[in-house]
Amino acid sequence: MSADAAKRPAEELRRAILDFLAARQSLSFPPETILERITRAGALDFAPEPDEFAAALTFLEDFTPEPLIAHKMSALGASRFYRATSAGVLAWERGALNP
Repeated sequence: MSADAAKRPAEELRRAILDFLAARQSLSFPPETILERITRAGALDFAPEPDEFAAALTFLEDFTPEPLIAHKMSALGASRFYRATSAGVLAWERGALNP
């Protein structure tokens, strides 16, 4: 497998996560719900491993110059809820992440 072919699933996963969150920009979701919904919608042609999914969330949160997603801890501090940032919504609307 070429290096480009190996990168493709990671890019598809990041794109699917941002597509899901940006389309629902006023809402926040726990990671389990995001993964379940993009899988059920057929947004991916593979089943990501938990570490791949966590890496995709981290990549989108650490994106520079501005994060594309952000998380907020629940009031009790045990659960994370993710949402698209303004920069993420703009990138999604402009198709900036599409090949």
